[in-house]
Amino acid sequence: MDGAYRFGAFELQPSSRLLLKDGAPVKLGGRAFDLLLTLVERRDRVVPKSELLDLVWPHLVVEENNLQVHVMALRKLLGPRAIATVPGRGYRFATVIDRDTHGGTVPASPSAPAGSASPRQTATLIGRDNDLQALRDTLGTQRLVTLLGAGGVGKSSLARELADQLAPRFADGAVWVDLTPVPDAAGVVDAIAAATRVSLPRGDRHKALAAALAPLQMLLVLDNAEHVVDGVTQVTKAVHEQAAALHLLVTSQAPLRLAAEQLHRLEPLALADPDAGTAEAEASPAVQLFVARVRASDRHFVLDAHNVHAVVRLTRRLDGLPLAIEMAAARVPALTPAQLDEALRERFRLLTTGDRAAPARQHTLQAALQWTHGLLAPAEHAVFRRLSVFVGSFSLAAAQQVCSDGPDIDEWQVLDALAVLVDRSLVTPPRGEPPRYRLLDTPQAYARQLLAASTEEARVRARHLAVHRLLFETAYEDHLWARRPVLQQRERTNADGDNGLAALSWALAHDTVASLALAPGLAQALTHRHTERFAVLRQTEALLQEDMPAAVRARWQLNYAQFWGHNNPQRSRPHARAAADLFRAEGHAAGEYRALAVVASMLAGASTEGSAEALARMLELEDPAWPAELRFVRHYVQATQLSAAGRFDEALAAGERSMALIRESGRRGRLVHELSMMYLEIMAGRHDDAIQRGLAAMQRLRERVRQGPASGVELLLLGAWLLKGDTAPAEAMAPAVWAAACAFDMQAPTADVLSLLAMHQNRPRAAALLQGYAEAMYRRSGAQRLEMYQRIGEQALAQTAARLGAPELSALVARGRTLPEPSITALAFAAADAPD
Repeated sequence: MDGAYRFGAFELQPSSRLLLKDGAPVKLGGRAFDLLLTLVERRDRVVPKSELLDLVWPHLVVEENNLQVHVMALRKLLGPRAIATVPGRGYRFATVIDRDTHGGTVPASPSAPAGSASPRQTATLIGRDNDLQALRDTLGTQRLVTLLGAGGVGKSSLARELADQLAPRFADGAVWVDLTPVPDAAGVVDAIAAATRVSLPRGDRHKALAAALAPLQMLLVLDNAEHVVDGVTQVTKAVHEQAAALHLLVTSQAPLRLAAEQLHRLEPLALADPDAGTAEAEASPAVQLFVARVRASDRHFVLDAHNVHAVVRLTRRLDGLPLAIEMAAARVPALTPAQLDEALRERFRLLTTGDRAAPARQHTLQAALQWTHGLLAPAEHAVFRRLSVFVGSFSLAAAQQVCSDGPDIDEWQVLDALAVLVDRSLVTPPRGEPPRYRLLDTPQAYARQLLAASTEEARVRARHLAVHRLLFETAYEDHLWARRPVLQQRERTNADGDNGLAALSWALAHDTVASLALAPGLAQALTHRHTERFAVLRQTEALLQEDMPAAVRARWQLNYAQFWGHNNPQRSRPHARAAADLFRAEGHAAGEYRALAVVASMLAGASTEGSAEALARMLELEDPAWPAELRFVRHYVQATQLSAAGRFDEALAAGERSMALIRESGRRGRLVHELSMMYLEIMAGRHDDAIQRGLAAMQRLRERVRQGPASGVELLLLGAWLLKGDTAPAEAMAPAVWAAACAFDMQAPTADVLSLLAMHQNRPRAAALLQGYAEAMYRRSGAQRLEMYQRIGEQALAQTAARLGAPELSALVARGRTLPEPSITALAFAAADAPD
């Protein structure tokens, strides 16, 4: 009868819902029939209990023992070995299907495996040339090699190609054993014996198999060993010891842990850089695979400037995992690469189209992860889902603190579980110094689903918050006391910036005090991520309340005052005063000292008495035993004070004293101080000194690839050149300075400088418009116009008035106040003056 499965004396007819034995109907209940049909249709894999409950009892909540009762009934009817139990995972139909009139392929089983020949590679292998060569070389000298990697990374495809290439080396060729359908360790010997066509006598079957294989010169490939790794380990050990001419290649998600085993970990495909152009992207194996698979169904597809960024972003978000990339490619042309990238928010619903000839676990991305996850022990399940709260990389100590929960899973068990997750390629091996781990994006998305479905998400996220609150609070306290050099301090916290942001996001909804306590250290760590640093302070500003702990308020207000600094003294000054008072009440000398430094700097030039008072209190607090890196602050403030009073030579002398303390501390120098020294040199008329200092600072910054700080140096260089009357280098640097100004909110002072440049270029109308724009930007931002830029602006206006006359100048300045940024960009770098 068409559409039937036959096994032994039985025939299963899905369409008529009958089970026949020797042609006669067998009495079988509806649920038992559904359970049997479900297992038969999925006979190439172990079916989890949860999946069986969902399929056989849809929309119903039933106890697991109902499933066990029906399995026992089926075993009684079909035979005790008809349905295998895989502990901790589920059930598998273990009886050989003699005939499948559905037209499907009957999978190999322990008693009737697939043929011994290696399945031929049907698709071009992309991006694996180095792995192929390394494995060829290794198998030339080593007789036991395990090819490790995540599910879907392409281990089987690489092994097939390797077997095809190496088969001629061996007198008895290459033999392929697919272990996917093998239900347990006991079946491994039978699968290998059947594939190699050897008969085994009764007795010790491992020794018998080894003895039978001993005369053979063969490459034996054991594919997909992870679910029966204990059985494979036993067999492999026996065979390796006795069959000296036999070479073994095992593909697995976990190592065998044998002394003779040589491991080769297969990494995901190499990715293109995020900003890669078309030519660079085409060199990336991950992009090559995506394009090749898309062209297989749409020969008109071309990687070009319109889609390259979406394709690069897509392959990066899929971690370079070949299975996921192929599934994504299968969605083209129904979706464009850009639409695919957007749809990855629901990646497990999107990526469901696998190779029909592949095992069922590779028909969807979620099934591939479920297979890997099903091989883990309960403690490893818990650690895996708990690790999903981390963003980016994480340290071992942080993982242990977040994932351990006391008596059930302690820190040592977390360490053991983490080692297993690394072996299974769910977590990247430790990298860097100190070493850090990371969940790849796709496993992390799956782990987050599992955590959300658990009852422990709130507890885990609270631990994640506690760990990072302590990290950033400690880091900020160390900063206040200058216990570590700034660069060392940033290295300590930079790697956890994204984790800090994630912890803050959760705290904002659940723990107001923790949000405020976390913010200063986090903002300090994000010094060079201006937008995110601003967001941290903006999000926490409304939380500040008088009844909060004084220490928490003091740190937050000091960091807020330091952030706004000279750019917005109206915002900065009151918070600095409040922080100084709170630190003084707390007896925190370093905190009060730093807060007073901000107060004195903000009052310099506005209230000489208040500034001098703050400076005197700093001197009273200062301890000669303090680190030089902390003591230099007073000299820096003194230089600011003297500068505001117009005493620039004295200010430079104070600045040099602070630079001496920096050198004493062993630091390479503080850029903000270099900028201040440049500023003072310019104001003192020492333009050549400022230019020399600026060019040296630029060289150091280029070596450290720091774009934001470099823009501040470049702006001062621009001003020094123009005040000196040296237009050529200013013209060359101006476009880069303006681009940086737009990125880092420095448009106002930069427009002042560009206005003077326009006058040097004989473009007075453009200079007037730029002055109007600068005024508008100062007013909009609330930033203080430093004296140097005031001087530059006045010089530009004076020269413009002399050329145009006061009425036209006034009209142009007013018009400039209304111009948008794109118009200013075009105006600043036009070859000719602005039209009437």
